[in-house]
Amino acid sequence: TPTNPTTTTTPSTTPHTPHEHLLTTLFATTLNLPTLNTHDNFFTQGGNSLLAIRLTNHINTTLNLNLNTQDIFAHPTPTTLAHHLYSASPRDGLRRVLSYRTTGSRAPIVMLPAANGLGWCWSGLISHLPEDHPAHVLQDARLMSEQVPPRSVAELAAEYRDLIREIVPSGPVILVGWSFGGTLAQRIAASLDTAALVLLDSHPGGLPDPGETDVAELLATALDGLEAAEHWRTVPPPAELAEHLRRVGSPLASLDEQVLGNLVAVARENRRAMAAHRAGPSSVPTLFVDAKQPDGYAPASDWWRGIATGSFETHQVRFGHLDLLHSDAVPEIGAAITRKITYATA
Repeated sequence: TPTNPTTTTTPSTTPHTPHEHLLTTLFATTLNLPTLNTHDNFFTQGGNSLLAIRLTNHINTTLNLNLNTQDIFAHPTPTTLAHHLYSASPRDGLRRVLSYRTTGSRAPIVMLPAANGLGWCWSGLISHLPEDHPAHVLQDARLMSEQVPPRSVAELAAEYRDLIREIVPSGPVILVGWSFGGTLAQRIAASLDTAALVLLDSHPGGLPDPGETDVAELLATALDGLEAAEHWRTVPPPAELAEHLRRVGSPLASLDEQVLGNLVAVARENRRAMAAHRAGPSSVPTLFVDAKQPDGYAPASDWWRGIATGSFETHQVRFGHLDLLHSDAVPEIGAAITRKITYATA
């Protein structure tokens, strides 16, 4: 059963303990806000992965602790983080479901992970989504497994569909996916009551399997596109990867070596799954966000013509594929999603 990093009841919004008081102050300072409540979510208040690193450093320096950035993803309110200080679990940030907003009367927004299986890339978008929609991020169970077995798109979609129905037992949902996550979302939409589908520069499948030939591309996929090192000719061992991530100040540096190895393995398997997949037709109202393509290349939305049989809107941004969730594109994408789902769920 999935567990949530946020609490569903807020009997009080004022700090009860010294830790809560100090954490509330540090949250507000990092977000450059005058005040904050103890149950305010770091990411719904404007936080993102880079600010999460800054907050982690502030907390560790002030309280002489050794928290990891993933602790902020798993416990994003002062109250839940204060509780975590007394019962720390080293892999909380890798749980199957990260529920960043559990309140709201409209259709829940469910975000699928990209090819590496990690959902942290969505952290910066949360605050740009409408507050009357609950917001959940899903992650790949293989990130915490001893082995990373292959899974087809159909198999993964079935697993995620069942997981969604655990957190949203009935009623419509809004599915959002970036890259491989969009491929999954489109497949899931066929078997769920889906009010709207949002695809961020996703592919319907059939891409050639790159195998191990393009190490830089594999590492960019595994590391959310931010920290790929062009000089590696082979995939480095996890210890070397961890050292590189610490050196560049990546949020992924908080992950242990086993998980870092799994990130690469999950990305590799999902690239193979993408190569074997062929998307079927979908009548779900769809918003497609096109990333900037190199000169001479058609927009990615062209791949979906004839597959998307319902309403199909496109929105072009001026950023590349790997920068969609790590750039000034985020507020623009959030606004486009808000317009789409407001219309679709009216």
